[in-house]
Amino acid sequence: MNSKSIPVILTADPDPCQREILEALFAKAGWKSVGARTTRETALKAMAYHPDLILLETIFPDGNGPDLCARLRRDPATAGIPIMFRSELNEEFDQIAAFASGADDYTSKTLGTAQIHARALNLMRRR
Repeated sequence: MNSKSIPVILTADPDPCQREILEALFAKAGWKSVGARTTRETALKAMAYHPDLILLETIFPDGNGPDLCARLRRDPATAGIPIMFRSELNEEFDQIAAFASGADDYTSKTLGTAQIHARALNLMRRR
């Protein structure tokens, strides 16, 4: 984790209900959650907040998660931020596209909150 005392998680999902679920999970853990609903907003907030982790959906109204992930990986300011995809798309093709773009992890939206918390903690420890 970074030098901040409270981890910051950027939750990028166009669905406000999904962002609320994650915000509640992270608040319970004592972490700060910053939401984004588009790829543009996600990129801007990644630069502004330098989060400890980005949770990224695959489909957005203005683009897609793998393309954004690849852009974040090319930028030295965001290249080291762990990125976990959390999506309803669970085909092998979707997962391969995410990992090829630089993702650190890929989970289903049906995954329980305890597992999301454990995966997030594990990715942030490596940072």
